[in-house]
Amino acid sequence: MLTYVSCSEQGSTPILRVLVVEDDPNHRKLARQVLEDNGHDVLSADDGEEALALLSLRDFDVVVLDMRMPGMDGREFIRRVRTSGREFADIPIIVMTGYGISQHRELFQRYAIRDFLDKPYDCDHLLDRVRNYQARA
Repeated sequence: MLTYVSCSEQGSTPILRVLVVEDDPNHRKLARQVLEDNGHDVLSADDGEEALALLSLRDFDVVVLDMRMPGMDGREFIRRVRTSGREFADIPIIVMTGYGISQHRELFQRYAIRDFLDKPYDCDHLLDRVRNYQARA
């Protein structure tokens, strides 16, 4: 399900263009709402395939990615993005997982994933991670 809300429609200036990739509708809605409430333009996808298509169509400043999803999971999404050779290959990716990060450490190191959140996460922690990329946008 594709959802886009422009901050200009809300009367504020967008800070970052964020792609939220999350299969759970409640987690997706929460992340989107928190980011939009803080002025970001947010587009969301419920799986990796849809997210890859969106990266090809639009410019984003950062991706917030769930690791465990049906179909293309977070590991495969990261691998495809980083090896794509496309302009988005080096986009910052913030990983969210409810299953711990130790099993993903090698992948994170190989593909330069530096930010992650354990679920359930504090919304302020999500905002802090996203704010790390404001100066780069």
